[in-house]
Amino acid sequence: MATRGVVITGGAAGVGYAYADEFMRLGHWVCICDVKDPSAAVETLRKKHEGGIARIFGAECDVSDADSVVEFSKYAQDSLGTIHYWINNAGINGGRRPFSEVPTKVVEAVVKVNLGGVLICT
Repeated sequence: MATRGVVITGGAAGVGYAYADEFMRLGHWVCICDVKDPSAAVETLRKKHEGGIARIFGAECDVSDADSVVEFSKYAQDSLGTIHYWINNAGINGGRRPFSEVPTKVVEAVVKVNLGGVLICT
């Protein structure tokens, strides 16, 4: 398979990080974003795949904010050239508790990230 440009939201930890690691193992160029600075994840992946053809880039992005997504998507395109795959992985939850105990602001944030974020990124 030829090298591809891959974007992964929420890519600094967990499943998103695992996606980035695997795509890099396959030799692809990957651009991750996270609501928090992804520099540590980028550096770890860069060192792990040093010497190969894979590349990693990263930036902060709040997927629930359209302006943040536009800025990140420009960065990703500048870094990768062509974006072949965009994985909407970013997501949050309201914590492990009964729904009736989740504050309204938390429900709003979950919907903004998990639904709005996917729609904005797509």
